[in-house]
Amino acid sequence: MLGNNEPIENVDLADVFAMMVREVPWNGLRAYIQSNAQVLKRCTIGGHRLEPKGRKRFEKILQQEAKKDDYQQSVTSGVFAYWYPVHQELHKKLEDYFHSDAYKKYRKKENLDDDAYVLPEARFKEYFDPKDLPKWRILLCFSPLQMTPGQAEKVLKNAGGNEVLIKETITLKEELDHTQSEIERVKNENKELRGRLDKIGAEDQELRNERKQLRKDVESLTLKFETAQAENRKLRDQMSDTEETIESHKAEASKIVEKKSNRFAQENARLKEELETWRKNYEKQRVQARELSDTLAETKRALAEQKKVVTQTSGEIQTVRKFADAILGQIDWVEVGKQLKPTPMIKRKFNSLIKKLNYEEDRSITLGTSLEKFWTALQDEETRLIQAIAQSDVLEVRNGDIEGYWRQLTDVFEDVHISLEARDILLRVLQEIFYQTLDIDDLKKVALPTA
Repeated sequence: MLGNNEPIENVDLADVFAMMVREVPWNGLRAYIQSNAQVLKRCTIGGHRLEPKGRKRFEKILQQEAKKDDYQQSVTSGVFAYWYPVHQELHKKLEDYFHSDAYKKYRKKENLDDDAYVLPEARFKEYFDPKDLPKWRILLCFSPLQMTPGQAEKVLKNAGGNEVLIKETITLKEELDHTQSEIERVKNENKELRGRLDKIGAEDQELRNERKQLRKDVESLTLKFETAQAENRKLRDQMSDTEETIESHKAEASKIVEKKSNRFAQENARLKEELETWRKNYEKQRVQARELSDTLAETKRALAEQKKVVTQTSGEIQTVRKFADAILGQIDWVEVGKQLKPTPMIKRKFNSLIKKLNYEEDRSITLGTSLEKFWTALQDEETRLIQAIAQSDVLEVRNGDIEGYWRQLTDVFEDVHISLEARDILLRVLQEIFYQTLDIDDLKKVALPTA
C-alpha cells in the first residue's frame, strides 16, 4: 500500500501538479494564494493584484514554491482541496463510498485508522476509467487516497503510453481556451464598436441640432453682449463714483476706529489702575476685617462681662427703687404739710399735689404706686397736651369745631399746671427728706432705718 508521503517512481510530479493547478477555478486559486503568506507575498510583489489576467504568472509561482518544498503534502494538499470538488462525478463516487457503512465495515475488518482512505480492488475496478487517467494520476500523487502497488501500476501503465497524448491534449486545450478567449474578446469588441457607432450616429445628429441652436444662441448672445457692453460702461462710471465714496468712507472709518482705539486704550489703562487700587483696598479690607474680627471677639467677651455687671446692677437698682418707695410709703403727708409751714403759694401747690394722691378709706394719703410710675403718669398728661398743640392744625379739622376743640383742652392745661406744681413741691419734699431728715449713711442700707 503506497502512503501519501512515499515517493512514486516514473512520475513527473511537476507536470501532474501543473495540471492540477490549471484545473482549479480562479476563486479557489485566489483563496489558496491568500491563505499562504509566502505565496501571497511573491504573487503581489511589484504591485501586482490578484486578478484573472495574471493567472499564468501565479500558476508559475505556485509550481516554483511546490518544487522548492519537494511537493510536500503540506504545500499540495491546499491546492488539491480546491481541485477535488471540481470533478463532481468522481468526487461523488468516492465521497459516497468513504462515508458509507460498507467502508466502515471494511476499515474495521482491515484494522485501518479512521483517517485512512483505501479502495478495495472491486471498488477500484468499478470507479477506474482510463479516460480519467489525468484525474487518477492527481489522486495517486496528491490525494490522501492510498493505492496498492497494483492499482498504482495500472494508473501509471495506462498513463505511460499516453504521456505525449496527454501533453498534446493539454497544449491543445490551452490553445482552445486561448482561442475561445480571443473569440469572446473580438465579439465583445464588435459589440462595443456597434454600440459606439450607433452612439456616434446619434451624437452626430445631436451635434447638428446643437449647431443650429448654437447659431441662434450666438445671434442672441451677440445682441446681449452689445447691450451688456453698454451697461458695463455705465456700471464702470457708477463704480468709479462708488469707489471714491468708499475711499472717503474708509478714511473716515479709519479715523473713527483710531479714535475709539485710543479711547479704549486709555479706558483700559484707567480700568487697570482702578483694578490695582481695588486690589490694594481689598487687601487692606482683608487686614481690617481680620482686625475687626479680633476686635469683635474681644468686644463680645467684654459685652458678656458687662451683661453680668448690668444684671447685677439691675438687681441693685430694683432694690434701691423698692427702698425709695418704702420710704415714701412711710411718710405722713398730712403731718408733712403742717410742719412745712407753707406760704399761701406753697400751700396751694401742696394742696394740688394732695389732689393727685390717692385717698383711702381712713383718709390717709399715699402715692398708691411706685415713685417712678407715679411720676411717669404725671408726665404722660403733659406729653398728650403737647401733641394736641403740635398737631392742632390736623386735629382741628378732624374735630370739625375749632372752638370746641380748644375748649376741651382748657381743663387739660389746668391739670398740666397742677401736675407741674405738684412735681415741683414733690421734688422739694423729697430733697428735704433725703438731704436733711435722713443721714446719707442710712441710704446705703437696704433696710429702712428704725425710729
